[in-house]
Amino acid sequence: MLSEVGNILLILSGLVAVYSIICYSIGLRKNRADFTSSGLRGVVSIFFLITVSSIILFILLIKKDFSNIYVASYTSRDLPIYYTISAFWAGQDGSLLLWLWTLSIFSFVVVLKKKLDSLTSYASVVILFIELFLIILILFLSNPFKRFTSIPIDGFGLNPLLQNIYMISHPPTIFIGYAGFTIPFAYAVASLLKKDKYAKWIKECRIWAVFSWFFLGLGILLGAKWAYVVLGWGGYWTWDPVENAALIPWLFATAFIHSTMMEERRGMFKTWNKVLILFVFELCIFGTFITRSNILSSVHSFAESNIGIYLLLFIILSIIAYIILLFLRLHLLRDESRLESLFSKEGFFVFNNFILVAAACIVLFGTLFPIISGFFGKTKISLGPSFFNQALAPLALALLLLTGLCSIYPWKKVSAKISFKKIAPPLIISLILLVTLIVRGMRNAGAIIAFTVSCFIIVSVLIELGKIKGILRNRRKYGGYIVHLGIALMCIGITGSSIFKTEKNTVLKMGETIKMGRYNIQYKNVEEEESENRYKLSLILDIKRDGRSITELKPAKLLYPNSEETYTEIAVLSTWREDLYIIFAGLTEKVSSSLQIHLNPLIFWLWFGGYLFFIGSIIAMIPHKKRKEISEVDEEIEELIRKERYSKTRKKRK
Repeated sequence: MLSEVGNILLILSGLVAVYSIICYSIGLRKNRADFTSSGLRGVVSIFFLITVSSIILFILLIKKDFSNIYVASYTSRDLPIYYTISAFWAGQDGSLLLWLWTLSIFSFVVVLKKKLDSLTSYASVVILFIELFLIILILFLSNPFKRFTSIPIDGFGLNPLLQNIYMISHPPTIFIGYAGFTIPFAYAVASLLKKDKYAKWIKECRIWAVFSWFFLGLGILLGAKWAYVVLGWGGYWTWDPVENAALIPWLFATAFIHSTMMEERRGMFKTWNKVLILFVFELCIFGTFITRSNILSSVHSFAESNIGIYLLLFIILSIIAYIILLFLRLHLLRDESRLESLFSKEGFFVFNNFILVAAACIVLFGTLFPIISGFFGKTKISLGPSFFNQALAPLALALLLLTGLCSIYPWKKVSAKISFKKIAPPLIISLILLVTLIVRGMRNAGAIIAFTVSCFIIVSVLIELGKIKGILRNRRKYGGYIVHLGIALMCIGITGSSIFKTEKNTVLKMGETIKMGRYNIQYKNVEEEESENRYKLSLILDIKRDGRSITELKPAKLLYPNSEETYTEIAVLSTWREDLYIIFAGLTEKVSSSLQIHLNPLIFWLWFGGYLFFIGSIIAMIPHKKRKEISEVDEEIEELIRKERYSKTRKKRK
């Protein structure tokens, strides 16, 4: 019965979406507030309908209602409650509903905040079209409320690799990011439809862009951590197509967020920002297409799906419609000022945009290369991690350097004397580190450059963060600085764990010891544990450092009743210097065990930098309305001057 109710609610939400689109269209075209209000109420109704429908799916999962095909496919009687809840987004049907539900929440927040604002009304029409597309996909191709004709005794259960704490957090954060970028895209379309000449759409959607960028980035980091602690291969990133599919829109979004600051402050990059947000939105859909279409081989891909072609069709049609609209409005998107100097914050933002977009295009090209090579040749050729690492390393270092320069350089042109005064402290300290690394025997040029540039950023940011009052007054600016600090620390972690990692494969008999770096690892015993839904075989390893026992690690093999495969549970000893990472590869004899031991230097700073990265993002998103700062007043005056100058120029041309 509940499955039927959920399905009916989805049908109603689709009908309401059509009704709201019609009402908004009439209201905006004929300037009828009553129709616009009716459309707004439709958006609110869709939110409630989709919310109740989603709650019903949660209830079906928790009740283990195996009459529902989706519930039976991803749960079982012995599945713990927290993994049962995460089964909501374990499959395609639930994932699409989660995406739709998230988008309905965001559209509800948008209309609730702005109500009858005309720009928001135009944006709501765009959002409604996207919601309608998702509703149609779910109802006809990927419905989580389908029922069995005969009810099975038990479900198939959740894939053991998905029975992890990161399954609860990683997919939802990715979908929040994907859904969130619909809002800036909708405002971009709205500004084109409304023929808005100024940066109002940027001000309306900037918080949404940062919010979505934050969650998509968090999802990527959680996915990397998941791979590191669960998949058991010693790393966290493989340049897998689905990993790349999330990274590409995030890189474009990073460029967009920086570029919008130029439009806000200087009236520049108007057309470029419209193009960037198109890429961000379409690549979010494209990421889903890669995951669902099975067109590229990936460890993350779902079973072959029937929605891939419809996602691709939506991407093509929406791009064509957007480009036509953009072309018709190009005359309204002339920049109001020019770049005064390349050696200024504006200049560095230009370089920043170029590098980020270039990096995103390289990742996109590398990801799609199997399709390209298959189209022009007889066989599909995949590009391995070495291609991405070699192609992106120079861009990453250049971007790091720009990050440091952006932190210390002001807007507009500055004299050489002021430039030197600002750059001298971080430059001197970085050069001291450079010499120290070489003297102490480091010979890897890439590592030396990466550590030196990271030091430059850290010192630059710490100098700025020393102005505590500034942090309290301008959270957006100083939150950005904390983000940059996090990036520098992440770079240290990535460099150390990539370049200086070591690994060893060995077979140990009980009682034997092996040395790895500073550690002595002794195989002490075997431990067996059997629970309702799994059997676990653990090795007990005594870890000694400097001759002193510091902890026990227990890498394990897991066997689940519903699966014929065995799964690995890795063991990690993490310190700020390095991770000792041990994989139980299997039993070779009755008393011998095969181990893979990895030593990953400085990887702690990757995760710690990620935490700082997101703390800074949260600070930057916190609104501050108590009083307007002088800088904010200056910005408003500057914008008024730009508008006046723009209108005078238009009059002269006429």
